[in-house]
Amino acid sequence: MDAGTDHMVSLMVGFRLPIWAGSRQLAMRRETHAMRDMASADLAAMAATTRGRVGELDAEVHRDLTLLQLYRTTVLPQAGATVASAMTAYRVGGVDFMTLLDARMGENRYRQEVARFEGELGRAIAELEMLVATDLLSPPAPLPGTPGDAR
Repeated sequence: MDAGTDHMVSLMVGFRLPIWAGSRQLAMRRETHAMRDMASADLAAMAATTRGRVGELDAEVHRDLTLLQLYRTTVLPQAGATVASAMTAYRVGGVDFMTLLDARMGENRYRQEVARFEGELGRAIAELEMLVATDLLSPPAPLPGTPGDAR
């Protein structure tokens, strides 16, 4: 018996029959395609939302810049002139103290509006920089003697 087993050869052949392909593998393939399409749609929606937000922020920046220019060049000088006029009239007895106080409070409200517009402008620029991943304003130069100074 020892000599007879040396010449034996074993051969094994295997293959798969897709018996359950219709109910299992094809369903998984359809699910994978659906998930890919869903991811593509999510990406397209995110891109559209980002483009829309960039447009909104661009409009906010332009609005704030326009209002800041208007307030700085027209409204605040007129309010200052009103305060000066009210002060002069108060000194000669032409108006009462409440008129002077109203003029000063009006000027202060306009200054508060300028500060609010500056804050909104900064917030809009910061959010816009975040969305486009770019510095829109050049960073300030380091002060002499600070660690960022190249001297």
